[in-house]
Amino acid sequence: MPPHPKKNLHNIVKICIFVIAFLLLCYFRTKIIYYQTVAYTFDQGRDFLKTAEIIQAKRLTFIGPTTGITGLFHGAWWYYALFFPYLLFKGAPQGFYYGVLALHVISLLLFTLFMNRKIGFLPSLLFLLIVSVSPYFIRISIFAANNTLTPIAILCFIYSLYQFFLKKKDVYLFLIGMSLGFVLETELSFGIFLIPSFLLASVFFKDFRAVIKKVKSVLVFFLGLTMASVPRIFFEIKNHFLQTKTLIQFLHNPTSTNPQSFYGAMIDRLRFFQSYFLGIFYDYSKIVSYFFLITALISIFFFFKKYKNEEKRTVLFLTLLSVFIFALSLTSRNNFFWENYLEGLEYIFLFTIVLTVSILQKTKKTSFLFYTLTLVFVFFNFIQLKTVLMDKKEPPSIGLRADRETVKYLYAENGNNPFCLRIYTPPVIPYTYEYLFSYYSSIGYTKPNEGFINHTCWYIFDKESYQFRVEKWRKENIPGNAILKKKTIMKNETAVELWEES
Repeated sequence: MPPHPKKNLHNIVKICIFVIAFLLLCYFRTKIIYYQTVAYTFDQGRDFLKTAEIIQAKRLTFIGPTTGITGLFHGAWWYYALFFPYLLFKGAPQGFYYGVLALHVISLLLFTLFMNRKIGFLPSLLFLLIVSVSPYFIRISIFAANNTLTPIAILCFIYSLYQFFLKKKDVYLFLIGMSLGFVLETELSFGIFLIPSFLLASVFFKDFRAVIKKVKSVLVFFLGLTMASVPRIFFEIKNHFLQTKTLIQFLHNPTSTNPQSFYGAMIDRLRFFQSYFLGIFYDYSKIVSYFFLITALISIFFFFKKYKNEEKRTVLFLTLLSVFIFALSLTSRNNFFWENYLEGLEYIFLFTIVLTVSILQKTKKTSFLFYTLTLVFVFFNFIQLKTVLMDKKEPPSIGLRADRETVKYLYAENGNNPFCLRIYTPPVIPYTYEYLFSYYSSIGYTKPNEGFINHTCWYIFDKESYQFRVEKWRKENIPGNAILKKKTIMKNETAVELWEES
């Protein structure tokens, strides 16, 4: 029997709503990349150069970018994730940001389809609408760095956990292990906190305790966990377990410039966890975020028996997991506990909240409350759309846009003739400009060098808070007999100077 016409119409309406929501989500992010006002720093320049080197020299690497601990590195997967955007956009720097956005959008699409099938249309739509205008999720989806892959691994982890509680199959144990492994490889610090927290939380659930009795299931889990770390394992074997020794030494004697007390660390972590939670919601709204939290707590208190078994276990597990992550984070007394140490925790918070409040739609007396929450975020999406459409200001000269304006200025001054260029940037190594000049040289422009040409040389001075460093660099890099012939201050306060030897 063919589907009823009303049912077909209902499904078409759902699809249209989803498409519109995804288009809005993409628009809010794509416009920022289009104008190239994305973050472009030392790290991005370094990683883009490394990716280009791997592709051009055909020399593989088994380790990724550096971490905050000397001798420890993130995984190499970040460089390989940049392969496709590099090839697709022929090395254009904005292409990497489009690549990161594509990964986030595709993973979010798959996850919301999973939510739609298992939890319902409205909860999946609410999840999507919140992510669409979230300050955190906007930032992480247009930021080109290894940690941007971590939230994607977290989505896979949540999916696998839910499915394991539902079906108890080894394939989901494998996916759980693989997800945890990729978290470790894409953000080493979070993996160090997350994996022990997962193992501790597992002890409290009979579904996982039953796994311990099955050798095959345990092996499947650890196979998944190990798969993501295969490049790191090769690196360790080749380098006599260099990172392993470094990590053991660090755990035994952690470095800290200003160690905190237990109470100080706890207050610091509470502040971070609050910021993670607020960053999920539009405009960091405390009213909306705490209203969601209170609604979730009320839902659990009054309707916990109405949840499906897999929903109960998932909510309890993710809640307990978050508690253990917080507790383990207190073992780090370093005052430099960076926000990205727990990158992607926001997805755990958001899914737990949405899954918890989704029960409200199943009860007539409370369904209006769930519909209200959804409509609030429909409203926020249209507010965000209006704000973006009404913004007629010239894009600010920041990030990638600013550095490209500086490079374009130099090419406008010199044409395609050879010219000398020396660069000062606060991190000392000017990877940002090195990648841009490398890219422009690949499309036919002359690549500058550091030797004076026709007794002249251009100098770039990025804005620096400590002027004594700039003065020291000037004395070391500008000949004593040179005369300043021209100076231009760019919109971002970068100084471009032309010096001529007398």
